[in-house]
Amino acid sequence: MEDPSDEDNLSTDEVVVGKTKGSGVKVTYVTIDYDDIIGKQNDTHDVWVYESNIFLKIKESTQPGKDFIPQVTEIHPLGKPIESIDTTNLVENEDIEEATGEFKEIETLPKSDRRTYTEFTDTIQKYVNPSGSVFNKENNGIVLVNKYTDEGVSPNDDGVSIRYYGVDEEDEDAQPHIDVCYKIVEVKRCEEGEEEIVMVVEDVVTVDKANPDTNYEGDDLDIGKPDGSTDSEKRVIVKFNVDSFDTEKYDLKEITSAWIHVTFKDFVENGGRDEASTENKIVVTVLTTLEEGTDLDEKTATWTNTGMDNVDTDNADEVVGTVVIPQ
Repeated sequence: MEDPSDEDNLSTDEVVVGKTKGSGVKVTYVTIDYDDIIGKQNDTHDVWVYESNIFLKIKESTQPGKDFIPQVTEIHPLGKPIESIDTTNLVENEDIEEATGEFKEIETLPKSDRRTYTEFTDTIQKYVNPSGSVFNKENNGIVLVNKYTDEGVSPNDDGVSIRYYGVDEEDEDAQPHIDVCYKIVEVKRCEEGEEEIVMVVEDVVTVDKANPDTNYEGDDLDIGKPDGSTDSEKRVIVKFNVDSFDTEKYDLKEITSAWIHVTFKDFVENGGRDEASTENKIVVTVLTTLEEGTDLDEKTATWTNTGMDNVDTDNADEVVGTVVIPQ
């Protein structure tokens, strides 16, 4: 049985997370129907969700303030359908994935209703993958989970549960909801009758003119000039695994078209998207500036040791591809 002071008896229309004395750990299971937006993915177009947020409205608490512990509400995708999840242990459960987001910390006992929201982009991109429908994960829903922020406090410790308005609330603005900003992106494909193969990327890394001897292996692939000056320029170097290309079956001379596919996370670092240039031009050149006898290694590559100062991206003879990306 739930403790009566927890305000419900194993059943509620509210969104509830946390644990109170005499109750088990409470999480809230949420399912969202993405079918409309997934239906826009097809063989020639992908959907790029570039921004999404999830909104909740916190309810005023009637629980004892002395029991309150500062906490956040986290978003955890489910790795399996809810029916097969072991609900006897919701704290350490291998079928509940790592958090993909968290709401702003609740530092004091809620004494009034108030709205809150957090970014949902990383979560929704699991189910509507920018790289195409073949990469979409199974939509098993998400759970909202409490996490105390005080060091050494376990989710199993008694505190005050946080309650949010549910989907049955008359005021629609108070109901849990998400917003989604997306673009339909054309994906280049081979013509009918042509055979398409994928060349595997072996190494890829950003190099930074402002930090010419720093290696950024494992970081996001930044490209451009964050402050507008050439001294802040960042470039991305890509090395393909040529062993993945069957040279006996295919002749490089017979290639009719080729593309490099990348997925943009955002356009700008400073000033926000509203401050971005109206057009962003990216050019592709062949890397010919490595010292003789060396090979690209993303674990050691820097602006200096890859010879980026000697790559002239303004020389049309060296440019093999150009794409202009509108804001």
